[in-house]
Amino acid sequence: MDRHFLQFSPNDLHGSSGTGQSITVAEPATGQQRFGMMVEQAPVAMALFSGPQFVITLANEQVLKLWGRTHEQVINKPLFEALPETSNQGFEDLLVGVYTTGERFVAKELSVTLERNGRLERPSMDFVYEAFRDADGTITGVLVACTEITEHIQQRQILNEAQATLQGAIDMANLGTWSIDLNTRILNYCQRARAWFGIGPDEIITVERAYQSIQEADRPRVRESILAATAPGSNGVYDLEYTTDPTQAGEERTLRAQGKTFFTPQGNAYKISGTIQDVTEQRQSQRVLSELVNERTRQLQTSMQELERSNENLERFAYVASHDLQEPLRKIQSFGKILTDQYSSDLGDGADLIRRMQLAATRMSTLITDLLALSHVSAQRATYQPISLNDIVSEVLTDLELRIQETGATLTINPLPTVMGDSSQLRQLFQNLLSNALKFRRPGIEPIIQLCHDTRDATDLPPSVHPAQASAAYYYVEVIDNGIGFDQQQADQIFQVFHRLHGRSEFSGSGVGLAICEKVAINHGGAITATGIPGEGATFTLYLPVNQL
Repeated sequence: MDRHFLQFSPNDLHGSSGTGQSITVAEPATGQQRFGMMVEQAPVAMALFSGPQFVITLANEQVLKLWGRTHEQVINKPLFEALPETSNQGFEDLLVGVYTTGERFVAKELSVTLERNGRLERPSMDFVYEAFRDADGTITGVLVACTEITEHIQQRQILNEAQATLQGAIDMANLGTWSIDLNTRILNYCQRARAWFGIGPDEIITVERAYQSIQEADRPRVRESILAATAPGSNGVYDLEYTTDPTQAGEERTLRAQGKTFFTPQGNAYKISGTIQDVTEQRQSQRVLSELVNERTRQLQTSMQELERSNENLERFAYVASHDLQEPLRKIQSFGKILTDQYSSDLGDGADLIRRMQLAATRMSTLITDLLALSHVSAQRATYQPISLNDIVSEVLTDLELRIQETGATLTINPLPTVMGDSSQLRQLFQNLLSNALKFRRPGIEPIIQLCHDTRDATDLPPSVHPAQASAAYYYVEVIDNGIGFDQQQADQIFQVFHRLHGRSEFSGSGVGLAICEKVAINHGGAITATGIPGEGATFTLYLPVNQL
């Protein structure tokens, strides 16, 4: 019986570098036919380079696809003529070494330059060069078997980068990692976590050993949380804070452990793993902050009580002022009137003194009234509700109707918005603004007063305007008159209590009205400004937040 044999094992293509077995063919015609069939059917890319010129005499579909060539482009051509881009990459010396010594060469993850799809590429490959022998042992060529692993390397690189990023994040956050094999009940802690629990670097950690490092009072909570996270049908989330036992861990720490349970397709938990963080300093800081907040709250409550007592005293004083102080002034005015009415012929020059006394009493009464109004606005707990400024202004105009007729004033009132506010305070504000516009008129010129409004975004407010309450937008209401005006340099002083730009002989008043206006604007979360030109008029602009009604 003829002997047709081929000493070859596919496993040899992926063995270690060294001498190894060579491929031997007996009865060339029949052996080469069988070998060719084996190469064509091989699951890896294979080719045979024959002779010292390394002529490609066999190449299966896998190797042709890897090279980016067709059968006609490479068969019966020298390797470095068929694949010229492989020249000068060191393969010549490798092939010559295998061809002359018969020693196998194995390469792992070697980058190769190949021209594929019309461009040069750098795929990574594992390959084996194996000496090919005739039946008499003579080396006649080199067999190559190779596998492209470019995608595998890229995936491994992505995984390594992800792991490095994750580890970097863990290190930056000063986290520890842990896992529990629920079948063996063995825990795996990183070195940082082992140090926190007082566990040696090589100590095997059982569940029982891990519990020893936890405060006894916290152990039931830890057990319950793990059981809940590993129960079939649960979401598998584990999140718990507990304290270490200093007698076992060496130091008392507050730790926060978070983890996720892994389940089999049948729904059975087999592993839980996650991270652990030392939050001792954060919890201590929170406790200190909480104590400070509680202390500050107590101080604030004390201050509020003192303020309430102060307001009560102020209200009692206001009552006394409105009755006890006003009563003597009323008597002075009343008795003065009796004297001038009944004894004017006997008083002589004394009548003028009585008249001056009555004027002083009137000014004092007005001042007391205005101060009480300012005190009321400052201390009053306003009840805020939707208020129509149109209604407020209408009420004020009714009160000022006689003065408007006397001065011949022309008023133009544009529609005004509805705001959240206190009706009595807003009425006082517009009463003062419109009264001033009528009072500070130019002699011989009829007053012209305009009220208009618009809406502005907070970003569009003038830099000098700082409303008391933050809002995305503000109503601004302008009261414009053509009166005597004022020097703009005095605009910041005009809202000060008792500040007067003109003497009492020119214009009556206590110097409190505009201070009340400013206080009302602040109480409503807004602001008020004034601009003026001497001899031409003044404009008072009220800013109120646009609140959702």
